[in-house]
Amino acid sequence: MKHMKKIALYSLMAAAVLALAGCAREKAYEPGPKDDPNCMGVYFPEQEGTGEVELDPADNITKLTFVAKRAESKSETEDVPAATVPVTVVDENNIFTVSPIEFEAGQIETTFEVSFPNAEVGVSYPCEIRIEDPKYASTYTSLPTSLSFTVTAVKWNPVEKDGITVGSYKDFAFADMYGVGTGVRNDVVYEERDDLPGMYRTKCLYNAALMGSIFGYPASTIESYGWITNKEGYFVIDATDPKAVVIPAQKLNLLLSSNDGEISLRSRSGYEGVLKDNVITFPASGIQMGFANAGWYTTASGGETKFILPGGKDTDYSMTVRQMNYTDNEGNLPVRFVIGADVKQVKYVLANKLRVDEIPAVAEGLADNADAVTITETGTVDVNINTEKTGVYTLVAAAFDEKGAKTAEASLELSYVAAGDDKSVVVSAILENVSEVDKAKGTSGENNLAFFVQGKEITEAIVKVYDYIRFSSDQSSVISDLYKQTPVSEANLADLNGAGLSGFMSGLAPGTQYVLLVWATNGYDETIIAEGPVTTEGDPLPVYQDFSQESVDFDYAIADEKDLYGSWNLYGVDYYGSLGVREYMGKAVFEEDTDHANEGPDSDGLYDQYVYASGFMGKYCRTGYPSDKIQMDLYDGLLYITADGPEDLVWSFHYYSKLQGGRYNLGSYVIAGIPVMDGYYAFIDATKYASSYNFSGLYWRYNDGNYACWYDYLMIDPEKDDNGLATNSVVMDAAISNALNNIDVETITQRYLIKKGRESLTTPSYNAGIMRTDIRPERTVRFATVK
Repeated sequence: MKHMKKIALYSLMAAAVLALAGCAREKAYEPGPKDDPNCMGVYFPEQEGTGEVELDPADNITKLTFVAKRAESKSETEDVPAATVPVTVVDENNIFTVSPIEFEAGQIETTFEVSFPNAEVGVSYPCEIRIEDPKYASTYTSLPTSLSFTVTAVKWNPVEKDGITVGSYKDFAFADMYGVGTGVRNDVVYEERDDLPGMYRTKCLYNAALMGSIFGYPASTIESYGWITNKEGYFVIDATDPKAVVIPAQKLNLLLSSNDGEISLRSRSGYEGVLKDNVITFPASGIQMGFANAGWYTTASGGETKFILPGGKDTDYSMTVRQMNYTDNEGNLPVRFVIGADVKQVKYVLANKLRVDEIPAVAEGLADNADAVTITETGTVDVNINTEKTGVYTLVAAAFDEKGAKTAEASLELSYVAAGDDKSVVVSAILENVSEVDKAKGTSGENNLAFFVQGKEITEAIVKVYDYIRFSSDQSSVISDLYKQTPVSEANLADLNGAGLSGFMSGLAPGTQYVLLVWATNGYDETIIAEGPVTTEGDPLPVYQDFSQESVDFDYAIADEKDLYGSWNLYGVDYYGSLGVREYMGKAVFEEDTDHANEGPDSDGLYDQYVYASGFMGKYCRTGYPSDKIQMDLYDGLLYITADGPEDLVWSFHYYSKLQGGRYNLGSYVIAGIPVMDGYYAFIDATKYASSYNFSGLYWRYNDGNYACWYDYLMIDPEKDDNGLATNSVVMDAAISNALNNIDVETITQRYLIKKGRESLTTPSYNAGIMRTDIRPERTVRFATVK
């Protein structure tokens, strides 16, 4: 069998739209006039100098040079005659002079000049040049026979105040996006438009010095990386309205990863900046970073982004406070203050739990409160709260400047455990097969498992069942998904704290192992317990089996691409879903590839058989969105996905690797569909047949923000699909995604009594690594044993 090594790179051609004639007889179509047989086919190739052209008057540039070409139809042996091409100039201001476009005999390409010596500074002058004579430009060509541009002469003046010519820039965008360089500052030289005060620019904002400070490398190292694509590129800030400063979307001239593409920056709508005292300040989360291959993301959540003009001072009177972990055995509750560099002091008190309306008065009284604790340090300051009595408290804090004025205030509700007290979470869970009694009542043992959860003084809980293979192989993503689930209702929580919460986890797959996870908190502590694995009854469905390169069975291989044509039931694992196992995606539709001829045979007698396939984006490719049609190649019974992405895809199309945990640029023939059973083709990590990469799926993104990522595809001939999921998979998905979808709130039987001392499924090395960042930032959650 052939091991595919070749690369096929073709461009998908747009399909022609055929207009179907109606029943009524219409006037016969009359073709337009033919091109002059001697037409020279002159056109303007793609070139610089078109679009918006900004010139510096100091450079004294009063003309632009453009290129014209001609596509001569005569044979190469014939002489190409000389020609002067007439043009039409659209110039509303009458300031442009266009030199003749002249070709010498035999010359295919020439240049011409457009002059504008009388252009005034600060005025924009549009111009369009057209070739309209059919002797020189084809009527039906797709090549451009006109070019347009707008010239603006702009004077930029250096920004200076009191002899100071250098300002600075304070970055939080990279700190948030990459987790590096929080609040790094760098010297910056600013310029201001002479005709438009408040419009500022600076050259290469993210230069080697700034990027080196952000990532902790010398500037020379950054230079060697080649991250900076244009050192001469300008970055513009529009502060013409000082109360609503904006950053237009623009490239940073940075390329850190070819997967992501060039980086851009813009201010976020609704988060405009303010120019005051020569400092432009954008609020936290007021910046968005864009990637050419991955879209826009809000960033800079960690602080205010600032452009400090010469003479401005970057003052920081901010103050935040947050709980870092739970109370330790000695009664210490860690709390972190982050205090701005210009804060003179911070005062705080710990009060019995306050109502929201009581907090402002306490904050106002901190300045004169002799019992308040005072902090005079700035930056990150960690303190331990320690008091005598277990309970719920409110910490109220305020920051003050050098004049004693309050600049910031904050409050934090704390659940405190005094030394010697025990407020650990008490919760237990059981997951078991459905009993004979339940079966007699009509509950299936193949698609259901019985569960029981009981706790003491639990204030919030999440209960969900997961595929055990997924849990054991990728525990971190399962825990992350668990935290995103909706907590149980108040009624269910009352049952959980009473006789116990019980019922059935429904919509499960037969012959499959599952594990029950419970997250619970009592307000003082939190824990996650795991119960299982428990296997549902029945034989495992083929759709849930794992297939590998060793699963190939060429007895069921398709030999001719025509046997692919039509619809197949398609299954896959949804990266953005919560199921974690294959689900029914819909129909995969295969059709003839009319744009590319099948090649071959190759030296081994085999040949490429190209087809088009749709449906591999699944439910995310909805009505009104572009097509997800991709090209595949049937070669020696295997299906390869080529580098040709969807013809209507307008943003990015990548391969996805579950082993490497990310998306990667396209390459040809890196994921293969193999025959595994009669009527079954599984898409696998095709390192044996294609490339050295462990690619297992497809990642899609459209420019409207529509994402999709599927892996472990399995397509099945509908007539041979006996999994029974093709029509009810949506119900199954919903049932598993919401573990409490079919809860029977009555206790099943006494056999679901709490089992003391049952071990959890986790390894000790993972016990300290679970975090719930969306609710309790930087707190560590213990993955405990069942009590």
